[in-house]
Amino acid sequence: MPSILIADRDPNERIGIGWLVTSYAIPYDKVHSAGTMEDVFELMEAHTPEVICIELDMIGRGQWDRLKLLVDQYRPTVVVTTSEATFERAMQGIGLLARDLWLKPQTPEYIRRILTRWCKSVWIGSE
Repeated sequence: MPSILIADRDPNERIGIGWLVTSYAIPYDKVHSAGTMEDVFELMEAHTPEVICIELDMIGRGQWDRLKLLVDQYRPTVVVTTSEATFERAMQGIGLLARDLWLKPQTPEYIRRILTRWCKSVWIGSE
């Protein structure tokens, strides 16, 4: 089964999305959580999650190149979140080859539907 990395500066967001994954029985084998980019880098390299849900606002200017390198290397399905509905944020998501862009706040039903879709997609693709 695939694993997921939930990366957000807000601990309530991380806990909430993790709760959705476990409460709705979305079949991720492991749910990883990161509150800083250093945690993101460490978890990506140590656990290579198949799906990454990352807040764009937490990525510093000097961290983009390393994140893009890891995304290119490990090829996870990327879902990006942001509270800013701007063209720049959309372009950053495209730069990470994101499959979806969530504008905060997002409904639990929408999050559940998207995370279930990407979990199934990754699972089917690995068989």
